[in-house]
Amino acid sequence: MSIVIAKIDTSGPTGKRLLQELKNHPKVAKLEYPLPEELEGEKLYTVEEAFAGLRKKVNQHYSKK
Repeated sequence: MSIVIAKIDTSGPTGKRLLQELKNHPKVAKLEYPLPEELEGEKLYTVEEAFAGLRKKVNQHYSKK
């Protein structure tokens, strides 16, 4: 399998059209979006990690003492 990395400027109509065409072929094209600048370097949590932390806090708060 050959992999090609392309940077597409999606601010114009041609870039948006190319991006939409790639979205129409999910078996062949996998899209990755960069993080916004304000999130770079921050700790990001998966859904499972977020719920595990929430479950821990709720259990601590409502557990019988």
